[in-house]
Amino acid sequence: HPISVRKDSEGNYIIIAGERRYRACKLLGKETISAVESKVKEEDIGYLQMAENLNRADLKFYEIADFIALRIAAGDMQIDIAKRLGMSTTTVNMYSAWRKAPEWLKDYKERFDDIRVVYEFVRLAEKEPEKLQAFIAQLDSSKRLTRTTVRDFNASLSVEQSVISDNEAAASS
Repeated sequence: HPISVRKDSEGNYIIIAGERRYRACKLLGKETISAVESKVKEEDIGYLQMAENLNRADLKFYEIADFIALRIAAGDMQIDIAKRLGMSTTTVNMYSAWRKAPEWLKDYKERFDDIRVVYEFVRLAEKEPEKLQAFIAQLDSSKRLTRTTVRDFNASLSVEQSVISDNEAAASS
């Protein structure tokens, strides 16, 4: 696929999409690469780049979340972001929750694989921050944070609540 470029104010070409392809060609010693000049507006460049990067296998959820947070801060509506990135508004909402995550949870960002799990952890951190932080801290540091981890945390809360209820019942007898 050809790369996408645009001219800057000085007449130089700037890569909009395809930087990795460009670098790969350079590494192979190629002097030229196919390119398509785009008349894209400045404010649309980020969307084009992110849409292309969404196809990368190594793109991290927080890179997407940071882009979405920037667009929201710039005044874009979640529904418009979703359309432009080819996502559902629900998915954009999950990514946008990352900006509300406490810093201690963001420290674990490399252990998350799935944005749905991130969203669940952010919601749990709003409700039970101290308990969740203690729960994650006691896990093996190589353990991924998954749906099973969410389920295990919720189960630990249920057990704790059950113990409290049993103690209250014993105290009132």
